[in-house]
Amino acid sequence: MVGPGAKPGLFFPTLALVSPGDEVIYPDPGFPTYPAMIEIAGGVPVPVPLVEEKGFSFDLQAFDERINDRTRLIILNSPANPTGGVMPLADLKHVASAVKSTTAG
Repeated sequence: MVGPGAKPGLFFPTLALVSPGDEVIYPDPGFPTYPAMIEIAGGVPVPVPLVEEKGFSFDLQAFDERINDRTRLIILNSPANPTGGVMPLADLKHVASAVKSTTAG
């Protein structure tokens, strides 16, 4: 896909997938467009703190507290803007496992 920067590549899927009241988890600090595009789609922005000591990966305890059956989308940005952090494989597996547990049943 070729586009005029990253914003349309993030925004159009958000518009397609998020309905009013859906929650969207996103990294914080992160790209300032995240909460705005979520709100424009009618969603509820749900920030998850990044932990500097973990290379700016998700605070997994905070992530686990925020994911629920209203979570429609999770934004993962690795390497992250603006921190440059890269999410470790173990953290990505944790997120994938949480998604499977939340959507099962």
